[in-house]
Amino acid sequence: MFVAPMADGTTLDLKGGWDNLMSKLPASISSILDLTTLIAVIIMVGAFGMWAWEKRKGQGGGQGSSKLLWTGFAAMMLAVPKVVFPAVLYIVDIVGGIVVSILNSL
Repeated sequence: MFVAPMADGTTLDLKGGWDNLMSKLPASISSILDLTTLIAVIIMVGAFGMWAWEKRKGQGGGQGSSKLLWTGFAAMMLAVPKVVFPAVLYIVDIVGGIVVSILNSL
């Protein structure tokens, strides 16, 4: 994992903080979040399969992609705590680390 030292000697590790917070949750809540992530994956696989089937039959495809986008958005909302937040925080860690190292080199 990329963690850049900051000017005050600490490190930028937002994803690590999120992972620490998630590990403090009771097992029942963590299980529910795992279940919602699994449901999100099943929804997306089903939506993509239906979109591909419609495209194959010539009943949409390009025109039916808005259903796929809305379904993807709904699935993303289900997967926020376990997938989306960690991914976004990881990207922010990387970008923040790059910005901090650039500012330190000036």
